[in-house]
Amino acid sequence: MATPLRIATLNCAGIVEDARRALLHDLIKKLETDIIFLQETHSRSVDEAKWEKEWSLLNVIYNSTSEHQDRINGVAIISKNPPLTFKNCQKDKDGRIIATTVFNDEKPLIHLINIYAPITLYTKRTRNNFFESLYLYFNPSKPNILSGDFNMVLDRQLDRQPSITGNKCPKHIWNSAKPLTYETRTAPYMVKRKSSLDDKVTPSRD
Repeated sequence: MATPLRIATLNCAGIVEDARRALLHDLIKKLETDIIFLQETHSRSVDEAKWEKEWSLLNVIYNSTSEHQDRINGVAIISKNPPLTFKNCQKDKDGRIIATTVFNDEKPLIHLINIYAPITLYTKRTRNNFFESLYLYFNPSKPNILSGDFNMVLDRQLDRQPSITGNKCPKHIWNSAKPLTYETRTAPYMVKRKSSLDDKVTPSRD
C-alpha cells in the first residue's frame, strides 16, 4: 500500500441489539480508517451470518462467545478497504483473541492480534496465563500489531474518565504484558477513548 495502514479500536460493550449494531455500522462508515478492531461484541456463532448480511460491504472475521457461555467477550476485525483481505485466522476458545494476516492484493502485509483481556477481578494467575498465551498468536515472519482492550489502567490520572488519583497499574499486570513488545516484532497499539456507543444510545423504557 502506498499510504499508511489506518487502524482503529473500540470496545463496543455489546452489539446484539439491532439499534446498537446499526449505530456501530454508521460509525464505521464515517471513520477514515482501513481496519477496525472490536471487543465485547457479545456475539455467538448464530449471529455471525446475520451480521455478515447487514455488513455485506465490509470484510469481517469474528471470534464469538461459546454457545455454552453467557453473552460476554467476543472480538472481531473489520476491513473497510476492499484490497485488504484476511487469511490464516487464529482464535482462542473463549472469544477473547483473534489473529490474522492481512493481505493486500494477495501480498502478505502485516499480522494483527485483537484481544479482550480478562478483567482485573480475575485472579493474577488467570490474567498472567492469558498474556503469556499470546505468544501462540504471533507471526514471527511479519510485523505484528497487538491491540484491543487490555483491561488495565497504566495511569489512573491519565487513563480514567473522570481521572482518579493514585498509583499506576499494578506491577504484576503490566509486567505480564510488557515483554511481548520487546521479545516479538510487535507494535502495541493503544488509543484514548473518545466516545462509546453508550453515548449515542437511549436505553429502552420497556
